[in-house]
Amino acid sequence: MALRSILNAPSHTSEAALHRILVIPLVKDRCREINFLGASHFHNNTDQSTLGVDIWRRAAAPLRTPPASSLPKRALTHNTWCVELRHKLINHSTTPLTRVNPTITPPPLLKPERKKRMITTLINLDKDEGNIAASVLVKEDGKHHHFLTAKSPVSREHRVTITRWQIGVVAHHNPLLVGLPHNKRFGKTPIDWVINALAGDMSSLDSELLVKAITKIEEDCRGREQTENGFFK
Repeated sequence: MALRSILNAPSHTSEAALHRILVIPLVKDRCREINFLGASHFHNNTDQSTLGVDIWRRAAAPLRTPPASSLPKRALTHNTWCVELRHKLINHSTTPLTRVNPTITPPPLLKPERKKRMITTLINLDKDEGNIAASVLVKEDGKHHHFLTAKSPVSREHRVTITRWQIGVVAHHNPLLVGLPHNKRFGKTPIDWVINALAGDMSSLDSELLVKAITKIEEDCRGREQTENGFFK
């Protein structure tokens, strides 16, 4: 609902496309990261004076049978990052709790590594489904397309038209065959290819030419007229 509100998108808009355009991770992926950070903080903490650390240690003990609802045990066995990197968390049998100079070992995944994983997840989101989302390029640096940034010379009206094309409000992105090398294509249509090719830098002239093509489809193929706020009805 929140993502649709940002782009004023209809209720049937592809959720994956919205996440890819806005470069916002899925809630489940963000929750996994937050859960991983919390688990790492408690697991790698040797401060005996912190009640939560002592509770965590007892619940995570390998020979202990915790209740089914035990959060520590569930985090360590169900969070895929915790399971993958469990061997990099401190060993409680060799690192006892202490009140003298306790330490907190950083999580095994630092912020740059976590960001890279989140971007990779977005890049792979619906990429092989052949749908609208698969035509939206997610940049490897995790930044938004240039035309959506504050530095872009692209007008608000043009941004509205281009993003509506990306989320499939204008038309379904059926494949079109034209004389462009496959290694230069990302998306299904020539309009997709151009938008994605200009992800790093789109000029006002570029956006004007794109909008002319999209407007032509809106008016001639869909029979719609553009309103003052840039939307077509």
